Amino acid sequence: MSLGRSFFTVGMRGHLRQIHLKSGLTLDELALRMGKYYRGGKAAISGLELGRKPEPYLSTIYLYLRACGASMQELRLIRAA
Repeated sequence: MSLGRSFFTVGMRGHLRQIHLKSGLTLDELALRMGKYYRGGKAAISGLELGRKPEPYLSTIYLYLRACGASMQELRLIRAA
């Protein structure tokens, strides 16, 4: 399921980047934690954080947050703000 442009805002992408930086993980480490060396690795994660993938799959966001030690609730709170 794609989140769509109306749900996944520019602010959320920035928040994902903050979560990533707070985790202290490198892009390679994040990709490894996302499982089976996440397809596309560093480029895919950078694309997600920078908005090159405007409609990410919910499962991708979930894997990303889980790998960083965060939760979907954090993203929902940003959406509500």
